Amino acid sequence: MLVHAGDNKSFPSPQLNVASILPPIEDPSTKPAFGLFSDQENSISKRLVFNSSKLSQLKAKVSAETGLTNPTRVEVVTSLIHKCANAASSLVDPNSYKPPIFVQVVNIRNFTNPPLSPNSVGNLVHHFGAPFPDPKDLTYPRLASELRRAKVQFFDKFKGISAKELRQEILKSVEHMRMIGTGKSNVDQYFCTSICRFPIYDVDFGLGRPERVNLAATPFKNFLILMDAPNGDGVEAFVPLEEKVMNAFERDPELLQFAFFE
Repeated sequence: MLVHAGDNKSFPSPQLNVASILPPIEDPSTKPAFGLFSDQENSISKRLVFNSSKLSQLKAKVSAETGLTNPTRVEVVTSLIHKCANAASSLVDPNSYKPPIFVQVVNIRNFTNPPLSPNSVGNLVHHFGAPFPDPKDLTYPRLASELRRAKVQFFDKFKGISAKELRQEILKSVEHMRMIGTGKSNVDQYFCTSICRFPIYDVDFGLGRPERVNLAATPFKNFLILMDAPNGDGVEAFVPLEEKVMNAFERDPELLQFAFFE
């Protein structure tokens, strides 16, 4: 058990037992999938901020245009950024356009049967995606709706999954990501992971709560990371794009209607 100095509260010790639920993959040919997406040459990362009032406007617009019920801030922010990033890429190099696929990374700790302890150590993630073969169909309200549909299907499939079934699904996922990363799928991939609602601003190592939390630059191009703003109401987005794409992206009027760069 862990005890904070000057506090009588105790905290459970971390558990290192994930391998008992999901055994290590022994196949040496199965390499980490995300190693294929570490090309950051000529790329830069910038932080976008969405305040609570703009998030409300964005949610309202998505709901009005698609009928989507209670869109989340992650859904609307992810959709707007990815749509604008894809538009910027098309503007910079229209002759090399490839259909985009938008991939959301999901924490599946709560999906396993038996469930993992909240204080178990290690990442356990999967993903779902929304492809858009025709760029004319790509609007951020529609992308939000497609991501919601894909999320519901994913949750239905994985809720209560056994460790054995989960292991097989992860192996399939690794192979699928490798195919995308090597270009065999002939698509432009955009990824998002969210740490919104993680209690980052509640962490206290004895010096009080942090005034500001920043993230190290992601080594993955087109890999969006979302986190809570310091006040807990807004969202900050860390966006890594090719420099020439970023130059067009940061001038997109549709994006600047709801967010600002910091």
